[in-house]
Order: sequence, then structure tokens, then C-alpha cells
Amino acid sequence: MTNLSDQKFANLINYIKEENIVYPMTWHEFYVYIKGNVPRDVDVPVPLILGGSGASDNSKRERFIKQIEIANKYGLIHKVSSHIMNLSDDQLVRHETKDVDPETGNLTSNPEYFPYDEYERIHRKEEVISKSVEYVNKLRKLENDFVNSEEFLKALLNVFEESLYSKKQQKIHENKLKKIKSYSKKLNEWHDLEEIPLTDNDDDFDHNDTFGRMDRGAVREMEVMKEYQKIIESEILIYKIYELYSSLVKDDLSDGIEDFCEDIFIKLEEVIEE
Repeated sequence: MTNLSDQKFANLINYIKEENIVYPMTWHEFYVYIKGNVPRDVDVPVPLILGGSGASDNSKRERFIKQIEIANKYGLIHKVSSHIMNLSDDQLVRHETKDVDPETGNLTSNPEYFPYDEYERIHRKEEVISKSVEYVNKLRKLENDFVNSEEFLKALLNVFEESLYSKKQQKIHENKLKKIKSYSKKLNEWHDLEEIPLTDNDDDFDHNDTFGRMDRGAVREMEVMKEYQKIIESEILIYKIYELYSSLVKDDLSDGIEDFCEDIFIKLEEVIEE
């Protein structure tokens, strides 16, 4: 038996087709709402506007419906349906009734001005480079010198490619990070470390107080763990950057490490200028 959400979804799709809707003028806001209300690792396809505006009406409507499918899967269909069905006529982009292939149901108006597959490839590369830039900035905050210059980053990724990369080793680093965070949490619970000054001044501690000595030892342990955590987090971020690079190579979207690093530093400069 069809549940209420699935029925709502079916009714919305029928409404879009019957009303000759291609996409809403509020498409970007619609996308942001869905992206912000599904798990972070869910890939919500971006609207075919701006750089994707050369796509055909058929591609745009397929993309719009794909987003609605994701909304339905994650329990958003009622709000999404209400939003779309309450849009006024001037908030909707429509196609002509005659522009529908009777056999396939595809829209025949507004043919592709830009190869759709190529747009997808460009968008995929832009996403990977943006994510890599995010990781590079995190590495800089961790004071990792390998990402301060394009040459250093190239050398680092070359070393990873030739000898250091190991999925097993990456998992080991991730497990270490979990253990350190867990132990740090326990130390805070046991000693209330936020109330203890992080200082090298011995006068701040009562050497005759057993609990004071224990607390000081805990503070030192916490200092060590924070520094070690920075090292491990740095290692994990480098693994992630290398994996992003590998994904581009696999999809034939990068000419190699030099091309990849050049794109990252171009993007970094763009962000600084903004």
C-alpha cells in the first residue's frame, strides 16, 4: 500500500508535468533548503543555472525532479510539495505543451547549448578542487608547512603516490584520532581541566597536594594530546587531499599532480581576492 509521502511525491510529479513546469525561479533557494536538511554526505545535484544554464529544458526538469526524489527520501516532500504548488505563475519556468515527445515524454524545446556530460565533468572537478582548498586551509591552521607553496604540495603528493599512500594506514590514523578524543573527554570529566591554568609556573600548583599533582599531570597529558592530535589531523587531511586527486585521475578529469596542485593554488588566490 502506498504511504502518504509516496502519494504526495507522485502527485507533485504529475503536477509538474501537467502544468508544463521546467523549474521554479526559486530553484537556488529550493536546492539550499534540501542540501541543508539531508545528511552532509548526500550528493544533491546543483541547479542547472548560471554555468549550467546552457542545458536543455529536459535536462533541467530531470535535475529538478531528481532533487524532489531526494527530498522525498529524507522526509521533506510535504514542505517541498507545498512550496512548489503555491508558487505563482511568474515564479515558474514553463515549456509549451507541444514540446513533449509523445513516445518518451522528454521535452523537445530548448536543445542543449552545452554538452550536458561535459558540464557534469566540469562541475565534478570544481567540487573536488573546492573541497581540496578547504582541506588545505585546515592544514594551514594546523601549521602544516607542506601546503604553503605549490612546489611543496606537489612534492608531498608525489611521495604519497609513490610510497606513502595506504588506505589501511589512513584508517589507523582515524582510529588514533578517535581514541585521543575519547581520552581527552575522560580527562576533562575526571579533572575539570577547564578550571586548571595551562602554565609552566610551578607556583600555580601545590606540590603537597596529591590531587593537585594529579591535575597537573592531566594538564600536561592534555597539552601533549592536543599537539599529537594536530599531527594526526594533519595526516588525515593529506590522505583526503590525495584521495580527491586520485578520484579526478580515475575520472580522467586531471592531467596529473602538477595540474591538480596548480588548480588548487589558483582557487586559493581567487578566495583571497574575494
